Amino acid sequence: MTRDLQVEESKILSKFGMLKINELEDVKKVNFSLKKGKFFIENPKVYEFEETDSVLILGDPKQVLDLEFLKKMYSEKMKNIKK
Repeated sequence: MTRDLQVEESKILSKFGMLKINELEDVKKVNFSLKKGKFFIENPKVYEFEETDSVLILGDPKQVLDLEFLKKMYSEKMKNIKK
């Protein structure tokens, strides 16, 4: 099931209007990693550019919680409190 575009997404998509793009349907979730962490977009709008291996992904990215990182931060904070 595809969702409607948000106003900002429509503006971005219109800027790519001169290029040949096709919507990829039935994409439920997109995951990607950056130096700052792992992110995901649920129910994204995904378009592929014809004759390339490039895609345009529209949606609201959310950060995945890294439990190991949170445990480490908690542990360090507790050590500082005890001092």
